[in-house]
Amino acid sequence: GTFYAFADVSGAMRALGHADDEAFTNFLLAEAGVAVVSGSGFGAPGHVRISFATSRELLEKALRRIDQALRAGR
Repeated sequence: GTFYAFADVSGAMRALGHADDEAFTNFLLAEAGVAVVSGSGFGAPGHVRISFATSRELLEKALRRIDQALRAGR
């Protein structure tokens, strides 16, 4: 099995003016304090790989932080 999800972030990348998924992952790390992996390294540009091998509580916290960073970035 796997403990990863690939999310299509191409719309968010365009809306926030990020040139690629690597820039977007750097944005999430800097602004939300959340580490995700760019999808380009897995043949999925415009996506990020999110590990969900952690507690539900921690995942919910990370997703809230991502949401806040995306809203603030607009």
